[in-house]
Amino acid sequence: MSRPLPAALVVAATVAALAVPAAADARVGAATTIAGPDPAIADLGGVAMAPDGTGGVVFRRYEAGVPHVYAARYDGETWDAPQRVDVGQRFTSSWPRIGAANDGRLVVTWVQQGPPNQDSLYSAVLPRGSSRFLPPTLVDFTIGDARAAYPALAMAPGGDAILAYEKVTAFTHPVLGAGYVTSQIKLARFDGSRWSGLGVPANRVATTPLRQPTAASGPKVAIAADGDAVVAWQEPDEQLQDRVWARRVFGSRLGTVLPVSPTTLGGAPQRGAADALAVRMTDAGRAVVALRQQPDPSVRALPPRVLVAQLDEPESGNGRSFGEAQPVGDGGGAPGAPSVGLGGRFGLLTAWEQTGSLRIAQGSQASAPALADLGPALATPAPVAAQGVDARGVVAAATGEGGGRVVVRELDAATVTSTQGVSGRAGGPVTELDLAGAGNGNALVAFGQGQADERQIAVARVDAPPVPFVVETPGDWTNARRPLVAWMPPVNDPRPRHYTVRVDGRVVARRVFARTFRVPTGALRDGTHRVQIVATSRTGGGDTASPEATFGTDRRRPVATATVAGRRVRVTVKDPGGKRASGVAPGGTTVDWGDDETTEGRTRRASHAYATGGRRSIVVRTQDAAGNVASFRFRVRVAGPRRPAPKDR
Repeated sequence: MSRPLPAALVVAATVAALAVPAAADARVGAATTIAGPDPAIADLGGVAMAPDGTGGVVFRRYEAGVPHVYAARYDGETWDAPQRVDVGQRFTSSWPRIGAANDGRLVVTWVQQGPPNQDSLYSAVLPRGSSRFLPPTLVDFTIGDARAAYPALAMAPGGDAILAYEKVTAFTHPVLGAGYVTSQIKLARFDGSRWSGLGVPANRVATTPLRQPTAASGPKVAIAADGDAVVAWQEPDEQLQDRVWARRVFGSRLGTVLPVSPTTLGGAPQRGAADALAVRMTDAGRAVVALRQQPDPSVRALPPRVLVAQLDEPESGNGRSFGEAQPVGDGGGAPGAPSVGLGGRFGLLTAWEQTGSLRIAQGSQASAPALADLGPALATPAPVAAQGVDARGVVAAATGEGGGRVVVRELDAATVTSTQGVSGRAGGPVTELDLAGAGNGNALVAFGQGQADERQIAVARVDAPPVPFVVETPGDWTNARRPLVAWMPPVNDPRPRHYTVRVDGRVVARRVFARTFRVPTGALRDGTHRVQIVATSRTGGGDTASPEATFGTDRRRPVATATVAGRRVRVTVKDPGGKRASGVAPGGTTVDWGDDETTEGRTRRASHAYATGGRRSIVVRTQDAAGNVASFRFRVRVAGPRRPAPKDR
């Protein structure tokens, strides 16, 4: 079994009123109004963001009384003008969803209304380097009655995507009647160029009647960088108890059905329904499902609980089943639908509304989650969350303050580092809310806002707090005339505008666009140096500085001397320069004494006693720690052995 999440939660912080302004170094930008105010705008479909910072937003807008799909691309700095996606389609379009891949690629899916019980699922792609979406292509010719499709789309950085949706063929079950539908959970996969259906439904039992889908119980998907995915859905068990189930998806092959929601919790049977599911997946294949467990209908005093269940990475050996679902929160009051975010290999962030307040739980496999009450929040739309590296997180919640706005908070573990309220141009009540993270702490927060006569779609950019990035120096010492310094991009800002190189506190280069730099000849004296790289964000997120890295330069060769004392010769090697020198390399000296004897592996000193006197030619080869190599030849005269004194006769 997988290691369960800790059940005990620790109250960490209570944040003051939302009216407190953001800190001076806040990285939550003002909202950009993508469309509106305009009474023709219908609703927000979703927002997506790729790891490189590009992304997009999709929404519906009425034309001649018919809703159609529009999308706008974000290039990491600015938003393109929205463009219609369902070009050439005359009937009602619904359920728009969007996915983003690196290099500005977007995929949009939607449902086009057709004859009764024959609605169709379509998609359009915005390729790399293109400014216009390609014409719509068919994903599924008929998905039955699209009123309950509730599709979910996830896209990998490389361009693979997966789509899950309900294919409802009857809204009243012939046996169970109203409240149950005849439906299947269908999957389709996008390989970067075309869609193909998986054919086999994801349902545990394809013929089992499903509860009539809602936003809280519709299927959800998540995808890893390699294209493997996980799908979670609600389906009754043999006792018609609504449970949550999941499968891994390997290419076009479905994994086994895995139970997610518990049948018992704390030793007590769970006879209530499990709903409001959310799913996320790391690039390494770890999957987490958050859900809301309704209480036993016979126990009136027991409120619903938010649970989190975890499926380990496939290679871990424990990735064959979900660990025991663990409750988060204190159980005081009815919680809303949860949102979940994953960061790194073990980071986990869950957010939900409870009794009018925003709650979060931060935790990992290595440490107990912490619970925090972050102040007022609306239950509809539900709060949203994403997490990045080093427990950097983002949570956003709609409030009614000032007539309506979205409050975005950046987190460092359970600590709020900045708080910013954002709103569209015309303000008004927030009706839809979505958040897409880049996996590094950066995110896009999209929301629909406004009264019916001034609807608008707005998006705010969130830049994660700086995460120090690694700088590679030439080593401890180098003798290069132009030493090479290299670095990785900041994880919170993978596409900065440019870099600045500082050496010993001085700026030696500005506006460097590559991730390598050769320090100019003459800019460094022999000795130790400190180098630091500063990345300047292209999105107004400020600067991210690397820790200072140290290295030394030494361009002087070591020197050797030879002294003779009778029949013994001593060789001494020194590295000139004192504290600015790298020092003689350990074991880097070899001496050929000229009498078929050689001494190797010495550092600073070597000596040799000759058996006979005479002239000798000694060759010394040595190097220092910076790689400077030197050879010396000495010609010495060695005294012969003493003649014995004559004996008296």
